[in-house]
Amino acid sequence: DSIMPKTNTLLAIDVGSDSLKIAEFSYPPTGKLVLEKFTFKEFGGDLKEEDLLPAIKNALKAAFEENQFSSKTVNISITGQSSFIRFAKLPPIGGQEDRVRQVVEFEAKQNVPFPINEVVWDYQLISEPGVDTEIEVMFVVAKNDFIEEITSAIEEFSKGIKIVDIAPIACY
Repeated sequence: DSIMPKTNTLLAIDVGSDSLKIAEFSYPPTGKLVLEKFTFKEFGGDLKEEDLLPAIKNALKAAFEENQFSSKTVNISITGQSSFIRFAKLPPIGGQEDRVRQVVEFEAKQNVPFPINEVVWDYQLISEPGVDTEIEVMFVVAKNDFIEEITSAIEEFSKGIKIVDIAPIACY
């Protein structure tokens, strides 16, 4: 009896502005990524903001009910329209990571058109912090309720969210 190495799976969900794309991949330890299943659900463009979330949730429910996705791990990509992306140059701050986060948070509070407690945000350094060089940073903001509604709709199907990313950034 030889023990077969475990094949891992991943569910990738792209929540677009007018459709939902879901792909399930397997990646055995001995080989390359394999597309196992794919589904596409349109929920129509030009929806009012208040109609978008219910449409997305209905499309998710239909997709999960029609496809027996076995993967328990999910990576989500959301449309750039549901997020806010900004690039900023920060003053030299000596390369301390916690100081970088403080300065980025200050920048985010200045630039985000929503109350900071209503959003989830993160950042990525575009240039490495030097002792006396300015730092280029990209920060991304999405509204809490949008992210929470989508993740909870997915979690209802016993899936665990690993990553929530913004489509244009995921491509980069």
